[in-house]
Amino acid sequence: MATKTVKVSDLTGEVIPNDLQLARIIISEHPSLSDPVTLEVLDEEVEDRIPRDQNFVQGTYFPAGESGGGPISFVLSVEEFNNLSSDRDMETVLSEASAAQQEEETKRRGRRRRGGGERRARVDYASPEHAGEPH
Repeated sequence: MATKTVKVSDLTGEVIPNDLQLARIIISEHPSLSDPVTLEVLDEEVEDRIPRDQNFVQGTYFPAGESGGGPISFVLSVEEFNNLSSDRDMETVLSEASAAQQEEETKRRGRRRRGGGERRARVDYASPEHAGEPH
């Protein structure tokens, strides 16, 4: 007796001939999924339906307060994202926020170095004079 394996498209359920290769779509985030899922499909089933040259913004929104319900992942077109700020240019908003975060990071790193003074010499706990000391 022999066993025959048949490939089928996850989208259409149609049998895929052995001479064709399957493409894959990895769904990393979806409201009804807790883990990523891979779909095996034929190129022609999705080629014209998946945008190639559109730009999107992916992010996570953290509502304020406890009643917010936790973080919310989102994907918006660049146009939709730019419309979040009705008064200011979003490119300016992003560059100012990025500069402020870099400055804060630089300050944070600097505080750690200055606040600690000189670096203490390393203690060799394997040496006889420090053997048994907690570390």
